[in-house]
Amino acid sequence: MWWGLPGDVSWAVDSIDPKVVIDGEWNYPYPPLHRYLLYLLYSPIILAANWGWIDLSTIFDSSLLRFLGRGLSVFMGTGIILIVFLTGLEVFKKRLPALLSAFFVLGIVSMVYYSKTMNVEVPYVFWFAGAMLFYVRAIESDRFVDYLLFFVAASLSVCTKDQAYGLFILPSIFLVYNHFKRAEKRPLIKTIIDFLIKLILPFLLGAMVFLAAHQILVDITVFIRHLGRLNSASYDASEFFVRSQNNIQEHLFLMYRFFRDIRFNLGWPLFAIALISILSCLFKRKEKSLLLCLLLPCLSYYLFFISIILYSRDRFLLPVCLILCLFCGDVIADFIEDRNKWRSRLKIGWVSVICIYSLMYANSVNLLMLQDSRYTAENWMGQNLDFPTELGYVGFLQYHPRYDRLEGVEAGGISPSNLSETVEKQSSPYIVTTRGYYRDRFPENTDEYRGFQALENSPSKYELVFEYKSSPIWNFLEIKTATEREFYDSRFKAGNFNKINPEIRIFKRVEN
Repeated sequence: MWWGLPGDVSWAVDSIDPKVVIDGEWNYPYPPLHRYLLYLLYSPIILAANWGWIDLSTIFDSSLLRFLGRGLSVFMGTGIILIVFLTGLEVFKKRLPALLSAFFVLGIVSMVYYSKTMNVEVPYVFWFAGAMLFYVRAIESDRFVDYLLFFVAASLSVCTKDQAYGLFILPSIFLVYNHFKRAEKRPLIKTIIDFLIKLILPFLLGAMVFLAAHQILVDITVFIRHLGRLNSASYDASEFFVRSQNNIQEHLFLMYRFFRDIRFNLGWPLFAIALISILSCLFKRKEKSLLLCLLLPCLSYYLFFISIILYSRDRFLLPVCLILCLFCGDVIADFIEDRNKWRSRLKIGWVSVICIYSLMYANSVNLLMLQDSRYTAENWMGQNLDFPTELGYVGFLQYHPRYDRLEGVEAGGISPSNLSETVEKQSSPYIVTTRGYYRDRFPENTDEYRGFQALENSPSKYELVFEYKSSPIWNFLEIKTATEREFYDSRFKAGNFNKINPEIRIFKRVEN
């Protein structure tokens, strides 16, 4: 949780700035629900500041608010594990597969990363997990309260992150179908009345939650501003959601990315086990019908969100991986149940190996955070820079060491497009680059690419004095460089895992 803290900026990319939460001007492309929760969390500190008990600027400097915001994500991440266990109990009616399903959530790489940041990923998945619990209960019980809680939780999920809408379209349709199927032998009037009370009324109440969260009835301009922010050219990710090509080739590549991102999140063992489980359930459709119903959110998400924007990212698939953990728990529980004592022990041994590997695979995120190269870079600069000095950093400050922690250093950003000029004029005593923002983000014929080349290939101007990236022993996480195609497609350049433990290079001006 303390990764990169304290610091003026957060190393966790796309994190919510506590100052924005308190100032009240929600300037993010996400819905405002999580801001309300954070504001509620911060309210004792805000009240203390209003009464003059504490200096709020000091609180900002200490990163306490950022730490508390990360704590809320940890709390909601823990809640997700509990909800998956409860959902497993509803689906399997057994404790073992439910426990295994909840355990495998710990092996999701994105879960381990985003449960310790102030992003909206874990919060919206928390509400999605709750919706799935009541979705399963509604299928079985056809009760008003389960429909109500499903639609309210679904609305809260969408009010946390817009893209969650795609998860609920097919499940909602299936609930309508399931309701009428159960009412086949009832009188038509009673069926219609039940439909209006049990489904339409909860849906309307969920819609009211949506309207209230976006303040649409109070001030619709807030919602319009949010939509405008999503489509604004100033929103860095807006280009992800505009696609000029919509053909078979693009969709095939998208499907490859979709499964590759799932595999990255789960690791090879759990990914393979999930696929085997799905195939097994398809052959046992009657016995596993309730579990198969949980594939509808995944299919809905792909059809109504992923395939529309023609873009996949590892964190987008966190809710899908959550569902797949239930499939993994089911097939492994069936696998280890054996009347033969010795064979059962042997199977438990194999499963234990898979569980240990999955934990170590996901725990690689923690290791990379603890041994982040920027800590070493900060220590080196504190001991070796010629203080006081100026320093130029290339790329976003979030990808760099915490220069505010270095006394006597005045750090300023250098635009990659102006890097060639900076090198030629030797304007800065030191230049720092990070692998999180490097030349391979740009085509070779651009000023940005040529700027990085000039820095590396001008020994008479700048010399490399520091280069480091830590290599934890038990790191099982493969964060590979993107393919050539992905580099020149802006939709696939962005990713947050390569921002952990980036290679840091420090160049020093050569005095002539």
